[in-house]
Amino acid sequence: MNSPNSEPQGLQYYAVRGGKRCGPFTYAELQDQHRHGEGSPDEFVWCHGMKEWKRFSQLVPPIPSGAPSDSSPPTGMPSLDAPKPPSFAYYVNTSQGLCGPLSLDELERMLDQGVISRETLAWRQGTSNWVPIRQIIYSGPDWVHTAANAAAEWLKTDRLRNFDLKVFLSDIFKRHTEEEISQFFCMGGPETTPPLQSVRPVWPSPWVFTRVLGWSLLLYIGFEVMLHEFGSLNLIPGYIFAGNFAIPFSFLVLFAELNIQRNVSWFSIMKMMLGGGMIAIFFSFILYNYLQTETPVWAGPIEEIAKLAAVFFMARRRYWDGRILTGLACGAAVGAGFAVFESAGYVLAALLNDEAPTLVMVFRAILAPFAHIVWTAITAGALWRVAANFNRFDPQCLIKQEFLRLAIVPVVLHMLWNCSLFNFLFVLKYIVLGAVAWLLVLLLANEGISQIANAQNSAKR
Repeated sequence: MNSPNSEPQGLQYYAVRGGKRCGPFTYAELQDQHRHGEGSPDEFVWCHGMKEWKRFSQLVPPIPSGAPSDSSPPTGMPSLDAPKPPSFAYYVNTSQGLCGPLSLDELERMLDQGVISRETLAWRQGTSNWVPIRQIIYSGPDWVHTAANAAAEWLKTDRLRNFDLKVFLSDIFKRHTEEEISQFFCMGGPETTPPLQSVRPVWPSPWVFTRVLGWSLLLYIGFEVMLHEFGSLNLIPGYIFAGNFAIPFSFLVLFAELNIQRNVSWFSIMKMMLGGGMIAIFFSFILYNYLQTETPVWAGPIEEIAKLAAVFFMARRRYWDGRILTGLACGAAVGAGFAVFESAGYVLAALLNDEAPTLVMVFRAILAPFAHIVWTAITAGALWRVAANFNRFDPQCLIKQEFLRLAIVPVVLHMLWNCSLFNFLFVLKYIVLGAVAWLLVLLLANEGISQIANAQNSAKR
């Protein structure tokens, strides 16, 4: 008769060693291997019936009596219901020596506990260089790190990893050639879309958008000077176009740079910006007339629904691929078009009513990167994120919790943006709401990059 702490006959475990699963082994066999230096008590193991992989040292030998007959383990490799083993491929050089292998979660815990710092060197299996932890785990200010993790947990997205703001913005002040810019605008075609395996699944360092922003602002300043010097009414259309187009289009270029797949052509982007923006305004007017309301707060649900419908209408045939980065780019295109057309309307109305049109245009241009562009990018990214589980569009996408959790945020942000209750905060209100929106964009882009890495790994198998 077995003692209470002995293991049941036939219960077998699988271990992860050197990044590979091996086994099956009995509990006693694993103990014997550890005594002889093969594996260690800290290695991760799993057996049939366990919900997740655990370190061997955390296991308690189960009591054999009363074990159900269907709990016997598989005789081959773990079955499909076996959870994926933790991915630990990192080593860190601490004051106590080399430590590893470790998972990203374990690195984050060590960082939070002060065992390592953001400057501690780490090495990942398969790479040739040691890099600071800050290049592996998000290295912004602590409050931003806390906010990003809290948002990721609530929204059920991946944590913000491998993101360094300094690295992200590092190429802005470097010298670049016109050939590099021309090459950037040649993408999305049969010969200009890179194959999946050649895409580097890492955060890009965007810079083209700053050049476009500079040129666009010079265009606006040119019309401003000419209108002031010559006072010709013929200059007003160009003045309104340049003033309302400059910043939205520049930040649309930023979203195109975030799309490391380079699978959306600039012809499609401009078509979605102009055609999609017009369709979004058309849908909005239909909803406004149907609901018979012009209350500013209701612009949140009305316009976000209209813009998402326009994104789907424009991108459904060619770009419904379930890739989050594709959704972000398509959404940003429609959002930028909507912002340009709406702002042009407000400026024209101010001009006709002699209500400081330049002030209206400048104010709306400055706020453009924190409003329609990012809101629509988030809702579209959320929809494309859910679409990864469907071969084609299914209305069930719209009621999935994973979609609603993210899509409701731009609606709420838009409603708060228009809400007069917080006008006493003035610019601070827009800064806070814009920061929340961009945090969601970064979380979605982060998961989109991981999505590409996972697709590459699946293609290799």
